[in-house]
Amino acid sequence: MIKQEKFDIFKQALSRAFAKLAAGTSATTVASSYDISPAIISGIRNGKKDPQMSTFYRIAEAYDKDPAEFTAMVFAELPKGFMFADE
Repeated sequence: MIKQEKFDIFKQALSRAFAKLAAGTSATTVASSYDISPAIISGIRNGKKDPQMSTFYRIAEAYDKDPAEFTAMVFAELPKGFMFADE
């Protein structure tokens, strides 16, 4: 079973990566241009939301990043050796 704390760690890493990605831009403008709910953007920024893959892809696209690049940004924010499953 995957513990809630693992999801929380992931969502915080996503939040930090998103902050770097979105620095200096209006998330509201991006949200409306790419049909992403402002509540979803806010939840990601606050480390409360774990977006669907399609939303993750649109966020990357909105900031002119390849989804693999955005994934790498999130990965870089995770603790070394992070895994969802307990060993």
